Amino acid sequence: MMEVFITEPAEKSLQHIFRFYVEQASEDIALKVTDKIINRIESLDHLANRGRTEFYLSELKQGHRYILEGNFKIIYLVGPDKVIVTDIFDTRQDPDEIIKRAK
Repeated sequence: MMEVFITEPAEKSLQHIFRFYVEQASEDIALKVTDKIINRIESLDHLANRGRTEFYLSELKQGHRYILEGNFKIIYLVGPDKVIVTDIFDTRQDPDEIIKRAK
């Protein structure tokens, strides 16, 4: 089993998602959406390599991968003994934003 870490930018993305759903729907909906994302992130502690390679970050040559939870890409790196979540990206956005956010 690997340790899973969430970077500050990924944490900020999660907070932004929560605030968005509180404003657009309700706190209950916001909690459900973010809880599903967190549960999916926690599932990376085993079989971390199951995610697909993130095409938009391939030019960085760091091996970014992603898994989906609803409309969100959970973007991460796999190290020898840990998984690092680098971003949580709403797939309804312009995909070119992924690379801008990674730099």
